[in-house]
Amino acid sequence: MDNGRFLSDETKITVRMPEGIDARAYEFSQTSGLHHFFGEYTIHKYKYDQKTVQDLEKFIADFDGSEYSYLARMGLAFMWLRGVEGTQDQARAIELLTQVADKAGDPLSSAAEYHLGKIRFAGGTSMLERQKKNHPSELPVSKSPGRNTNPVLQIPGGREPSSALTRGFGLATLSRTEIKIL
Repeated sequence: MDNGRFLSDETKITVRMPEGIDARAYEFSQTSGLHHFFGEYTIHKYKYDQKTVQDLEKFIADFDGSEYSYLARMGLAFMWLRGVEGTQDQARAIELLTQVADKAGDPLSSAAEYHLGKIRFAGGTSMLERQKKNHPSELPVSKSPGRNTNPVLQIPGGREPSSALTRGFGLATLSRTEIKIL
């Protein structure tokens, strides 16, 4: 700790070009646009439809064993957790995440195990059910008596909502890490 800053050890990052099946999978994913669905979050949520599912499943079958097939499995699992055309399939998501946890290399297998743990910790309830349970807009709203006619958020237990909660923002603390890249 130096003047309130955390300094890490030197980190070496190696970038390598994909080879073999990985190179073919990379090229296809970039030209097809499927790489947009490889992560947990995407700006293309409006395309969570059967065609995208079929395209990802075909990609996984065509490039099975490539690192990119495991990224596609992760993305498809997140799609199923959030819902494809209004339908969630947690069992299919667990199956895909388990494949990644068992066969992919680190850190992807660790990420899959983390998300499997989150599902188990949630007691198997779907993401949609948890969002409905925890989302502030789902809490009861009433009109304040007296001169103030703005809606008041009523939280069970009589607690006052924080301004961050009423705006729908989460709270977080940020820390700074300085990393020297060689």
